[in-house]
Amino acid sequence: MSPHNIEYIFTFPDGSEYRFTVAMGESHKCADSQDETLPDWTRLEFKQCPHCPLDNDASPHCPVATTIRPMVEFASQLPSIQEVALEVRSPDRNIHLNTTAQNGFSSLLGLLIATSDCPYAIPFRPMARFHLPQPSCEETSFRAVSTYLLSQYFKYRRGGQPDWDLHGLKEIYSNIITVNSSLAKRLKPAVSEDAPLNAVAILNAFALIVPMAIDDAEEEFKYLFEHI
Repeated sequence: MSPHNIEYIFTFPDGSEYRFTVAMGESHKCADSQDETLPDWTRLEFKQCPHCPLDNDASPHCPVATTIRPMVEFASQLPSIQEVALEVRSPDRNIHLNTTAQNGFSSLLGLLIATSDCPYAIPFRPMARFHLPQPSCEETSFRAVSTYLLSQYFKYRRGGQPDWDLHGLKEIYSNIITVNSSLAKRLKPAVSEDAPLNAVAILNAFALIVPMAIDDAEEEFKYLFEHI
């Protein structure tokens, strides 16, 4: 399978641009940073997630922090409400949006976290492959539930015990909510403007919606399948 690259292009009112390419290989993991001069806030032990399973000797830097570092260093100069014209290019399509810095960077942040080496982000890699910039709450819930159920179907086909009741999906989102909350604490001393922090807050707000949607999934989505 060929690499699947997604490029975010932010165009600002003064005509300046910021481009960020997420290069995913066959595993749909973002290419590792080659920069050895990583800032202090990327250290694993700096505001480390309370449930982090990584060992400092084997992983001296937080995989989420190292993946998002270039984006954060640029976004930290921007106020959240800065207007931007956003173009998202992928091999499948180009999407154009008029948005704000906080919303655009929140969408990119979600993609970067999903393609990082964070153990709690791995379940999100299938959705990263079919990335949807700035989804609605309903789209987020539908994609999360559908992707998880497909993973359980493949588990069933391999002879495993599938989780049709979505208990595991709640755990996945509980873990990523903790990651997002800790990430906000990690970033706070590293930024001068609030775009990165609000980007994390927006991303976490969507993550908080999914566990509630799981409980209401039948009522929320059954109308789509009434005639199937």
